[in-house]
Amino acid sequence: MNTTRDFLDNIAGIGASDQEKLEMLSVAINAWNNCLVVTDAGANNFSILYANRGFERLTGYNRDDIIGRNCRFLQGEDRDQEGLEPMRLALATGAECVTTLRNYRKSGDLFYNEIYLSPVYSPEGELKYYVGVQNDITQRVQHEQNLRTAVEDSLQDASWLTETILDKLHNIRNGHVLKDMPEFTAREREVLERIAQGQSNRTIADELGLSVNTIRNYVNNLYGKLSVNSRPEAIIWARTRGMG
Repeated sequence: MNTTRDFLDNIAGIGASDQEKLEMLSVAINAWNNCLVVTDAGANNFSILYANRGFERLTGYNRDDIIGRNCRFLQGEDRDQEGLEPMRLALATGAECVTTLRNYRKSGDLFYNEIYLSPVYSPEGELKYYVGVQNDITQRVQHEQNLRTAVEDSLQDASWLTETILDKLHNIRNGHVLKDMPEFTAREREVLERIAQGQSNRTIADELGLSVNTIRNYVNNLYGKLSVNSRPEAIIWARTRGMG
């Protein structure tokens, strides 16, 4: 960010003899993969003065579409976002800011935009520009959302299992009749007790010195004897009968 601020500080004092230097800097900035915009912090409501080609690639808009507009057009109708508050505060106070917004490309596709805002002051201390460096972090956000969903689903499954077990135990305490206990071989009972303890087929096989396929066959036979279709159901069946 400091490099960008220095660059823009220099622009204010560039004369005709510095035109070549300005062109080289412009070429370098256009070569960035990052998206960069410069907005007017004066009376023009932070309208866009400059955007590099990274901005065009990110948003699908060309510079003719955006020069003179406020970047808020990227929000479309999606204006109720938590990320807007720190940005508004920074712009109101002339401070730096990092925030993430839901933005929309020219095609209408949503992307998550991580925005670094940095003010640029004149030597006299007047706020002249704001620089915005923007990064598409859509994949990262979606990955985090998928992880949260997976955790929530796991917690819901655990909650369901716990509630079901408690309900079964309540029924036992209140005298509800359970199905007759099937007849198990010693090995079947041993496998069932380990299932009730939450052990995987691999763990059971290792501890009993058997192959995983052999344990899998025992498990499938047990499902038939217990009239269940899944491991959680088998765990419930066993634990409500004091196994594990």
